[in-house]
Amino acid sequence: FPSHESRCFPVTITPCFPVTIECSEQIQEYVGYEFNLDPCAEPETAKCKRFFTKEDDMFSKDLDWGFNGTFDQSYYPSQVFCNPEYGRKQPMFVKENIRRIQEGEVSDLALLIPSRSDTSLFHHTILPNASCITFYEGRLVFGNDEYWEWFWSQEYLPDSKGIMKPNKKFGKVGSFNPAPFCSMVVEFNEESVLGLKDDLKHPKIATLKAPKFVYDYKKN
Repeated sequence: FPSHESRCFPVTITPCFPVTIECSEQIQEYVGYEFNLDPCAEPETAKCKRFFTKEDDMFSKDLDWGFNGTFDQSYYPSQVFCNPEYGRKQPMFVKENIRRIQEGEVSDLALLIPSRSDTSLFHHTILPNASCITFYEGRLVFGNDEYWEWFWSQEYLPDSKGIMKPNKKFGKVGSFNPAPFCSMVVEFNEESVLGLKDDLKHPKIATLKAPKFVYDYKKN
């Protein structure tokens, strides 16, 4: 669950910053298939009807689908959207999702993670297995309406050292702080992970413009 601890995100009313609807819908349209599992979610922020929370623990769950609405008692691989925990544990989530593709539980996977091409994870796990790596142009906005409403209402907020400082966004409803890092969407599928196509030995590299996050005044 992405906990972005930085001066841009000093204090929150929730331990996670969910992906915005604008972003998840853009990614789904971009990859060209419908997500049916969000294994790193909270009930109020899940992007799919089927999801797992931190308490559910995706590592202990089967990620494939049972029956698929039929009576042949077969299991079907999932099409997964995953915005995994950020920080030192992130490689665990990436590697586990790839392992589930190898075991046939997942057919397609789109990971939204920070754009870090200088890491061992990128060079030794992502590059050898990904079908496409899409770098975002611009910074994404994370957080839901509830968080930002709270943020705009705080005249003072603690910095990274716990010292209270004036909140430059105080009262500025509709003004957002973008994430303090760049992001990328990494796609994996059975063909790229299992090496079923020679032309997928090297992932496709692409770019995508970050969607604009708009606060709905009328709804709130």
